[in-house]
Amino acid sequence: MIVCVDVDYREAEVVAAAVGFEAWTDERASVELVVTSDAPPAPYEPGRFYRRELPHLVRVLALLSPAPTAIVIDGYVWLGAGNPGLGAHLHAALGETTPIIGVAKNAYAGADAIDLSQIDFQLLREKFQSRSHKRTQAERLKARTAQAYAA
Repeated sequence: MIVCVDVDYREAEVVAAAVGFEAWTDERASVELVVTSDAPPAPYEPGRFYRRELPHLVRVLALLSPAPTAIVIDGYVWLGAGNPGLGAHLHAALGETTPIIGVAKNAYAGADAIDLSQIDFQLLREKFQSRSHKRTQAERLKARTAQAYAA
């Protein structure tokens, strides 16, 4: 499943949403999930957007089953050479098992645009599916989050 995620900040809470599709060409979502926090948003820090958004994205993604095959975020994967953005931090938080695609509305100084027509997505899929390491950290996080919501 391909999942698009985003976070909305309100005065006293944060809302994270995930919308899933079975294929890039689907006209309708197969999954829609919304999670609301019980705390106000963390302050915005330029260049450290991930600190504000990452916990909420991980929380909503942990509730999805099966795990996504690709995730589209509203933000950058890389802010520049060697400077990880939200997408790179999310990729690491999920055990480096799921491709992250960043779609940013605003330019970030130092970040380069990527010509998506030059990417072999089938090859990327095969690479991620062939990884032999276990997703133990991601699975533990998913289980803890599910337990917290069940309580």
